[in-house]
Amino acid sequence: MQWIGLIAIISWALIAVTGWPLLRDGITADGAAGAAVRWSIALIWGVTLFALVIPSVMSLTIARVITPLAATAAVIFWWTTSDTTNGAITSAAAATAASIVGTGEFGQKSVQASAYGDEQRFPLRAPSAFLVASVIAWLLTAVAVIVAIGMLGDNNVVSTVVGLVAVALVVLGAPRWHRLSRRWLVLVPAGVVVHDPLVLSETAMWRRHHIAGASLATSDTSAADLTGPASGHLIEVRLSETATVVLTDGRANPRGRAIHLTAGLIAPSRPGAAIAAMRQRGIGP
Repeated sequence: MQWIGLIAIISWALIAVTGWPLLRDGITADGAAGAAVRWSIALIWGVTLFALVIPSVMSLTIARVITPLAATAAVIFWWTTSDTTNGAITSAAAATAASIVGTGEFGQKSVQASAYGDEQRFPLRAPSAFLVASVIAWLLTAVAVIVAIGMLGDNNVVSTVVGLVAVALVVLGAPRWHRLSRRWLVLVPAGVVVHDPLVLSETAMWRRHHIAGASLATSDTSAADLTGPASGHLIEVRLSETATVVLTDGRANPRGRAIHLTAGLIAPSRPGAAIAAMRQRGIGP
């Protein structure tokens, strides 16, 4: 798993070498405005490099938000400048970094770095509806940011409005994107914890001796869906006695909606690895 992070770091570092000439030629603003945008982009690049080098939950959010934005910007600069060689290399490097940080392996490495004591964290896949909304919000934000950078230096009302919209979208979107990084299946000595502030109003905790088994869920399962719902392979955790789980239930019911279950569905991004870790810990037969 270490090589994944290393390739992402190398790809991101390469952007600084081949991307700076693109940035110099692609930013049309002169004087203080041009210098401000170049150094702002350099700062964002440095923050992202730090996030790639020092994994954490916050680093995961930063990497997953900024690397695809860099890939998009690199393609635009490649298209609008005459430097085809640097454009191709920068676009490929940014796309590689963005692809890597989106993998389940990179996500697990990042959230595990923030783990406490003897616990294993496995990121959960996002509920399909929330993921679509998050992607749309990111696309709108990316367009606003890129357009705002392109219009920097234009002394008109439109450039000011676009800049303010970009800032507002970043402020509104950041906590929602970070919430996706704070959803984990956690294995601890006492049993299993489902930490999911998006789907659960209260963290679900099941003691080891109450867990009857865990396996990939079948299509005809009757287990309670605790995934949002999310797509892909799910894990079914079976309990030996009834447990209570509190689901989020909108603003009309801020305390959530309690359900009673003897089996629950969970959607870790690496279900096979999660099941194997549970077996190693002796959780479930």
